[in-house]
Amino acid sequence: MRDVEVHHTVCHPRAGGDPWQPWERKLRWIPACAGMTILALALALLTTPAFATSGWGCWQPVGIPDDDVLNVRAERSASSAIVTTIPPEGGPIISGGVDKLDAEARCLPHSAPSAQRWCPVALYYADQQWRGFVKRRYLRHSECP
Repeated sequence: MRDVEVHHTVCHPRAGGDPWQPWERKLRWIPACAGMTILALALALLTTPAFATSGWGCWQPVGIPDDDVLNVRAERSASSAIVTTIPPEGGPIISGGVDKLDAEARCLPHSAPSAQRWCPVALYYADQQWRGFVKRRYLRHSECP
């Protein structure tokens, strides 16, 4: 492993090495880099917040007329792009929280009345996934399936 230098988790063959050395010597640094890459990915997965899929971490649409849909927005704004729509009977909508209190805490801004807050949501259907924001007034707590 004399041919490897590691700087801030970036692997590269030692600078100034002979560019004509045999490939077998140049490739010795790959296992060290692969190990660090796997470790970095594992740490990233462990620190990524998970969306609830059981318990009371879901929402159901509420207060939507039968001839209308609930817009899921890209940002916390009514003028933001629509990511997808949900029919009145649609759901469950994943809240991102692990329970009712956690789901509520994710709805922002906290300074606004509850109905005026924007809540992060995730929707899954078959192999498709959408993430965005919905006004709290159109959501009621629901147990996840």
